This record gives sequence, C-alpha cells and structure tokens, in this order.
Amino acid sequence: MNTQKAKVAVLKTTPETVLDDYAKLLRLAEYRNLISSSDSVADPENIEILSAPLSEVNFHFTTKKSLVIAGDQMLRIGPLRFLEKPLLHSPLVAWAPFASNLYHDFLWYPTIGKHRIRQFMKTQWGSLFLQY
Repeated sequence: MNTQKAKVAVLKTTPETVLDDYAKLLRLAEYRNLISSSDSVADPENIEILSAPLSEVNFHFTTKKSLVIAGDQMLRIGPLRFLEKPLLHSPLVAWAPFASNLYHDFLWYPTIGKHRIRQFMKTQWGSLFLQY
C-alpha cells in the first residue's frame, strides 16, 4: 500500500496547448520532486485526471425547440394527440424518420446548421476537432 500523500495540481489550458501544458506540468512536478523518483511520470497508471463538478458550472447555453421536436410533442401530448396512434403506432411510423431526415438534411442544415458549423470551426475547439 502506498502511504504517500496525494499531490494535486490545477491546470487551466486551451485546445491548442493542452498536450504541451500537461507535459510541462508533469515535468514541473518531477522537477520539484512532487513525484518520487521511483514513480514513472509518463506511466498513465500513476496519473489521475479529475475534472470540476460540471453540474455546478453554468455554460450559459440556450436552446430552442426544433420544428421536429415541436411536431413530435404536438402528436404525443398536444392538440394532435388523436393522430398519435395511426401515425406512430402503425406501419405509417416510417414517415417520422423520413420527415426528420428531410427537415434536417434539406431545410435545417443548409439554412442554419452550415453557418453554425462554420462559426464553430473558427474557434479553438473547431481547430482541435479538425486535428482528430
């Protein structure tokens, strides 16, 4: 059983520098003898990365109800509920994925989604995404 006290480091990083930042942190920890010389710093077994409790973080995200979700809710719990059984519990159910594909591929993506993706790709996270 290891009786050493745990060492904790907090690292703030960006998508562009995350790998370099972790490497620097590990070198600094070894340099300052925060990790005993018998431990292998590069060994993933000796490294535990923890994150903040995200449930307490407000990212200020906003959402809107899409046309597809609004239509689905109208069928399941709204004024069109009388159509739920014939449209969603019969062979006609195949219309739902078709309608969703039609909406997303030919309406939402060309008019809204493409712009959002272009904007995202201009961010640090978009650049990181392109590296994968």
